[in-house]
Amino acid sequence: YSEDLPGVIEELTAKGLARLSDGAMVVFFADGSGLEESPFLVRKSDGAFLYSTTDIATINYRKKKHAAERIIYVVDVRQSLHFKQLFKTAEMMGVDAKFEHVGFGMMLGADGRPFRTRDGGTVTLASLLDEAEQRILPIVVEKWPNSSVEEQREIASKVGIGAVKYADLCQNLTTDYKFEWDKLLAADGNTGPYLQYTLVRIRSVLRQYEANTGATFTPTDAPLKLDTPEEKTLALELLKFHDALERVGESLRPHFLCEYLYGLSRKYNPFYGACPILKAEGETLRARLTLCAATARTLEI
Repeated sequence: YSEDLPGVIEELTAKGLARLSDGAMVVFFADGSGLEESPFLVRKSDGAFLYSTTDIATINYRKKKHAAERIIYVVDVRQSLHFKQLFKTAEMMGVDAKFEHVGFGMMLGADGRPFRTRDGGTVTLASLLDEAEQRILPIVVEKWPNSSVEEQREIASKVGIGAVKYADLCQNLTTDYKFEWDKLLAADGNTGPYLQYTLVRIRSVLRQYEANTGATFTPTDAPLKLDTPEEKTLALELLKFHDALERVGESLRPHFLCEYLYGLSRKYNPFYGACPILKAEGETLRARLTLCAATARTLEI
């Protein structure tokens, strides 16, 4: 957007929104805006442009090129003031769009301090994922001793990476949180491995059905016969998936989806324990397999 930056200053000046102050070009906000004491610097006294200038140019581009109606910024919560200034400036310019800053907190170590390596350096994502794989590998080897080394490493990679991703997403992203290996790699509780374990359990049932019948189970739109409380509870929970997605989209808080998926897993496992699936027959078998397939599809999505 470098070629557009002079035009940003011209537009702000023409609309009477920016004026010179000690040689710099600044946007001042009216009383009652909450930003009276925080003017927005858009060009330095030496003529250099700033993030503010580039961000305004970006907004203009997105409105012109994409007719953007909702613009979301996922940036460190410590940049909150900058985005309040930016959004207010865009409003004063007459930009018709909804602006939202999704600020995220910091990842902390178990001691409550910013997460660092042992020598005080920054922890890279690659090293974090590698360590997750190494930590989970002995458990995989114990549970799947007959698998090849390559298969064991593939499983460890999926479980480890999934655990780290889920641990991050399941937090309210606006707050700081402690990164604890034992907690995020646990096989029970609100963790990635617990959800993966539930999915593996379901897939095992569906594979066994296919092995027994020689056919892949495919759900239909026919009404389901739900006799037990566990079946009804699971079915009702599955119906809440759409609402959960809507809530995430409106609030921009992915932890709401994690809470739903964790709750769904907690509804499935009692159903699995109380309702024999492959030993059932007729409509009962079809209903229970449908619940299994729907739960698996929801967890995979």
